[in-house]
Amino acid sequence: MREPVQKIDMVNMSVTNKCNLKCPSCPTGRLNANLARNGKRAVVPSFTPVEMCEKIFEKVRQLYGPQLFYLHIWGEPLLHPRMADILHLLDQYGHMAYMSSNLNVRADWTAIMAQPALRTLVVSMSGYDQTTYEKGHRGGRVALVLENLKTISQLLPRSQARVLINFHSYNDNEADALALQELCGSLGIEFGPYPAVALQENVEAAVASGRHEAWRQIPDIADLVIPRLKLRPFPFTDIAGLEGIPCHSQSNILVLDHAGRICTCTHREPTVVQRLGNFLEMDEATIRQVKASAPSCQKCRQLGLHMSYVFACFFEKPCDSEQEIVDFLAAHAPLARFADESIYIFGAGMTGAAVGPLLRHHGYDVRGFIDDDPQKTGKSLHGIDVYPLEEAAPMLAEAWVLDTVRSLPFRRRAAAAGISCRAILSSEEFIATIMKEQG
Repeated sequence: MREPVQKIDMVNMSVTNKCNLKCPSCPTGRLNANLARNGKRAVVPSFTPVEMCEKIFEKVRQLYGPQLFYLHIWGEPLLHPRMADILHLLDQYGHMAYMSSNLNVRADWTAIMAQPALRTLVVSMSGYDQTTYEKGHRGGRVALVLENLKTISQLLPRSQARVLINFHSYNDNEADALALQELCGSLGIEFGPYPAVALQENVEAAVASGRHEAWRQIPDIADLVIPRLKLRPFPFTDIAGLEGIPCHSQSNILVLDHAGRICTCTHREPTVVQRLGNFLEMDEATIRQVKASAPSCQKCRQLGLHMSYVFACFFEKPCDSEQEIVDFLAAHAPLARFADESIYIFGAGMTGAAVGPLLRHHGYDVRGFIDDDPQKTGKSLHGIDVYPLEEAAPMLAEAWVLDTVRSLPFRRRAAAAGISCRAILSSEEFIATIMKEQG
């Protein structure tokens, strides 16, 4: 057995507590809308001081080595007035940045796009026409977004960043998707549509109330989101017998709010997420201990809710019946058809790190992960070996490969490298196949 990956492989860090929109599908947006609706004062913006950012970046480097920082959780990162300085510091400490933005901001794009640490800028959009756009991105101005995209596109030849439009597909914005895709093609910007989802309530509230599905009755979700969804929301329900499957968020991801406090995970609403203490005041052993012993995390795993979150957040709906997914997750025996099949999983990130242990827990022969991250290759993640593509290639001729990475599909990589496999499926397609065979 290879040496296990002991360190984190991702940092989710908020640099502000503020978002400038009121999107009905997002807990922060719903909070903003409710405050305005009730005549209450908006959230007072607070930004992580650049000096604190530098201390965090230095400590992360000391404890865990170079990391990928996701500079967004519950706020709009580009509201931070010194984002270019933050990206510069990330580069100085050997880190990289992945940033998601609604792009309803005016920023110094020349300085930001020139920073080597910025490797991915994802722009969240749901329309090309203002009338459609504001249904999903309430309070936003699509004209400003398009203006910013054109400016950014002119800077791309001199930037190391890729820019991707994360287009939220609803049942009423297909024409907008086609128009925006055409524009992206002319600008040299990637276009990635995916079925829109409604971000659910936090584990603490669900467990305390015993009403895991109460989030569906929130007016914004019930009236403005669910009627527009192409795919029904995945049921947020407890599933017995899954507590032994590791939670990747708990063990391998560091989540920090704008005040530098460690949080349980990103799958909970910002107003009630459990804060575990100041990151800069803890040693590595204490950080591991507080993350492992957080009561809400323990309860979440006992109920199998951590796997419900994985499916809700990362999987496009793979079947017609919600109950089919619950039944699959609760089952504990592989199908005879796959009893002797070797399975490799492309991508040892959040989705793959959940799917791999899940399938092995159900008895499937998961032989390994395939990943390009040098911090993971040559090691094991949750007991499953991680291989670089060139090392895994000779083992793939008779294997199934499950692709969990949307931004870098295995099919393209395999074709470019001349690698043949028995079959290549997305993890959603594979699980849909399993459930279909079970039915």
